[in-house]
Amino acid sequence: MKQETIKLIIFSTVIGVVFIASLFLIIQQEQALSRQLRATVFPSEKILGKQITKDLTGKLTGQIERKILSDCLDEAKNAFEDLWNQECEDKGLEEKCDLPKDIASDLLNGYQELKQGCY
Repeated sequence: MKQETIKLIIFSTVIGVVFIASLFLIIQQEQALSRQLRATVFPSEKILGKQITKDLTGKLTGQIERKILSDCLDEAKNAFEDLWNQECEDKGLEEKCDLPKDIASDLLNGYQELKQGCY
């Protein structure tokens, strides 16, 4: 009977060790998979973050460029109108008057050059 009890204890111990070793291996595998998953997810998040940043930067750059162009064209128009009105005043006429063709052509050519300078 004692020998059977000893065999049972040894068998139970072996089963316990195998069980604990199995748990240990399972935990190691789970940690390895978790590391692989994190390695896979984080680069994707970095790539996505970089793409979002690139997209936003592109949109902001486009908006800034459009604003600069718009401001430049507005300044060109204002300068043209100021020069036109100055010519009118120099001739003793009211603003937005009809100017002689040669003066009007020169002013319009200057305005076109100013606009082209914006691009």
